Amino acid sequence: MRKYRALVSTIIDEDAVVNRLPNVIPGVLTHQLDGQVVAYDGQHDRVHLLDATTGCVLNLLAEKTWTEEALLPELKERIGVIGTPDLLALAIEELTKAELLQSSSPGLRLNDVSRREAVRRVAAAGIAAALIPSVLTITPSTAYAQASACAGSTNLPSGCSCTGNGNCASGNCSGPTGAKTCV
Repeated sequence: MRKYRALVSTIIDEDAVVNRLPNVIPGVLTHQLDGQVVAYDGQHDRVHLLDATTGCVLNLLAEKTWTEEALLPELKERIGVIGTPDLLALAIEELTKAELLQSSSPGLRLNDVSRREAVRRVAAAGIAAALIPSVLTITPSTAYAQASACAGSTNLPSGCSCTGNGNCASGNCSGPTGAKTCV
């Protein structure tokens, strides 16, 4: 009976470890790109550029087969980075901020440690600053604004907001004050 209880206790403890790792939200598509990972989040219509470390952690979490203890050496195997609990927690924090992980997942947290302190610990472990987890998020609205024909203040096409005739390619800015557009 004691052996059975010990076995059940071990199984419960292993499940608790597995459950500490958060789940990736459904529908995230990833692609390797020059040592980084591009992740598309269809739920929020966002594109994320992940550094190699964070991208590897995202891919490992998506596989749903890793424990924290097994995931750390796997980072070294896949991208040559010595995985530390702080590095893993930083990557998970970045993925959480980018909303790539399910919010109901318990996940690993940087408990009682500031991000600055965790980065210092990771650097002290010999991990290069370039490998410290980071995520750059691009939203379609940012891309649309960059590509908009209405960006700028001169030679604006018809339909763009204007303040005077000099703004418009046609030389004709009309409409009520505060709602003028190029015609």
